[in-house]
Amino acid sequence: MDESNNDDGDDDDDDDSADDNCDGDGNQIDLNDHGGTVAPWEEENGFYGVTSRLVKNFSPQFIWGVRRDVIDPKLLTKEQMVNHYGRASFTTKVGLCMHLRNLPWYQPSDSRAFYPRCYRLSHEEDKQEFIDDFILTACVSLLRIVTTEAETENLVLDAEKKVGSNTVPERAIKIALAHCKQFLQSLVHDDIDQPCMVDLQQENIGEQEIELFLNWYYQAVRKNATIDVASSNLDEISEVLGKMKENCAQFEIDGTKNVWIVKPGAQSRGRGIQCYNCLDDMLKLVSSQVATKEGRFVVQKYIERPLLIYRTKFDIRQWFLVTDWNPLTMWFYKECYLRFCSQEFTLESFDESIHLSNNSVQQNYQNGNRAAELPDENMWTGKDFQHYIKQLGVGHLWDELIYPGMKNAIICALMCSQDEVEQRKSAFELYGADFMLDDSYRPWLIEINSSPCMAPSTKITAKMCGDVLEDTIRVVLDRKADKNAD
Repeated sequence: MDESNNDDGDDDDDDDSADDNCDGDGNQIDLNDHGGTVAPWEEENGFYGVTSRLVKNFSPQFIWGVRRDVIDPKLLTKEQMVNHYGRASFTTKVGLCMHLRNLPWYQPSDSRAFYPRCYRLSHEEDKQEFIDDFILTACVSLLRIVTTEAETENLVLDAEKKVGSNTVPERAIKIALAHCKQFLQSLVHDDIDQPCMVDLQQENIGEQEIELFLNWYYQAVRKNATIDVASSNLDEISEVLGKMKENCAQFEIDGTKNVWIVKPGAQSRGRGIQCYNCLDDMLKLVSSQVATKEGRFVVQKYIERPLLIYRTKFDIRQWFLVTDWNPLTMWFYKECYLRFCSQEFTLESFDESIHLSNNSVQQNYQNGNRAAELPDENMWTGKDFQHYIKQLGVGHLWDELIYPGMKNAIICALMCSQDEVEQRKSAFELYGADFMLDDSYRPWLIEINSSPCMAPSTKITAKMCGDVLEDTIRVVLDRKADKNAD
């Protein structure tokens, strides 16, 4: 391990680690093998029952539990060590989203450089910001489509104009340009300090026009509609896109489909997660459930240009250990592993087998018609990946970009959360962070899980998870007794 010093919703307990019918190694227990009524650890005269009676008069000095809410730290003595911290809300989807917005107060960084923009759909102010973002992203996407197709027959210029039901009118381009210009002015506060050069109301762009524009945009993206644009606008479009690229840290990952991923704030293991590219569909989803706990949705920009391995999407599971919050002490595990989807990547379908690489999701699917080089168990070690990119001639990017980028993102997330977490000296916690890489190898933090799955579900996790647990014990126990311990 490398050592670094530097609210809502339930914890994202990962994969099967919180399953009530798993044994201590994370393996599924068939209750039918035990009479079908009582689990082994609940049998009064079984191994667990006898062991429990032997130690019932002793106070445990080391407590490791899957869920933090099982143990009240206020009832523990100072000497008793426990593997959870209280109020660590950065392990929730909502909590991480909110904490990272405060990053500039802790260091001169912008979380948008490593964390896809995210909004709480159950909060009106956030929901409106998301709607504005969706519309702006649609505007940029339409302009990008124009530049991409400027030399194809799908783009109609001036005298070539045609009339048809599958044609996006020139008015859509004007609306897109007006929105982008207004956004760029807002970045330098020109919309406050001087009269706005682009006023959507003066341009007669109201709610009805925006609704029309979105329909035109959907037509261009989903039906490959012909786009009507004046040739005199091409230079302006190129100039505006250049400025958007300079000022938007996530310009390269946005693509043109305007895909967003909606996540229930109180669920884990990939449950309830869905991809959308229609604004109305997302708003209908949350409005129908907003009164329930499951209705605490967050929506996050989908990385439309992910790095693919043999045309297949993957993510990276990276462990890290926190042993103190004051001073902040974080141990970054040197090993990680990759999780592959079972189907080849495409944005033409939003099926979870294509887009969600969680092992708990992919275990429900047969591997599709993929490259033979991909592993049957859908996992690689970090070293496998490093060997792969070395063969591509970019092996240096692991040490220069990917590994330090993941480490920096986690440190930023912890710094933002430091003031809220219950700081207990006789405590520690092992976390699992999930990252994706874009097609330029930049790492993007997706979420942080408490109680990451340590089950030996594949040959890779059978080896690595045991090593992680052993190394964790060495850090929190051996080094506590001897600072020079290996």
